[in-house]
Amino acid sequence: MSSRLVETVMINVDDFADNFLTCGTCFSGYNSSERAAKLLPCSHTICRSCLDRILTNETQSETFRCPICRENIAIPSGGAASFPPAFIVNQLLDLLATHRRDVVPKCCIHPSQELLFCETCDMVFCSECRGRNHAVQNHVNDSSCLPVNNGNQDITTQVESSSSNTGLNHNVITFNVALKRCSEIMLYKMHLCTQELNCAQEAVTSELERLTNNTSSCVEVSR
Repeated sequence: MSSRLVETVMINVDDFADNFLTCGTCFSGYNSSERAAKLLPCSHTICRSCLDRILTNETQSETFRCPICRENIAIPSGGAASFPPAFIVNQLLDLLATHRRDVVPKCCIHPSQELLFCETCDMVFCSECRGRNHAVQNHVNDSSCLPVNNGNQDITTQVESSSSNTGLNHNVITFNVALKRCSEIMLYKMHLCTQELNCAQEAVTSELERLTNNTSSCVEVSR
């Protein structure tokens, strides 16, 4: 049986967009309207806005120079609209838009329903599992609601603690938003930890320098 080695390349999306999806004349990102990518006969690509501006300045001429390679290009009778779109750039824009699209978590029991998260009860569910009226006692009795295990307490403890919250106003948000909030909190805490580590490193470095200087002074005195 033959085998094939597949190499995976990791690409930074922002760097990729800056290098391949940005007009080389105005350095603006391509889009589907006034910054639509236009393909020139020399194979370079510029946005529609820059092309319109260049052709406006060449009203007395039948040609213009590519702003990138300076090749002389004939101006078609239809003006900027006659230049073909850069299909590869447009396909890359569509691919990038798909890549950046938010992933919406769906319920495993009701695949068409978006997952919700109750911050009061610490529960994940969907509108079909829960219905329009959100109540704590339903959480405890309904196995379709999934308790979120935070790693510090088991699921049973969480369910028991949620039953004591009866009568509270429940703050329900989409699970996607809850994930983003958790990510932001984790990044913030990571930033704080990094700052503390940097301060500790500076303190240790300063203390080592002080000890080194004191040692050098003692050695000189002993001589």
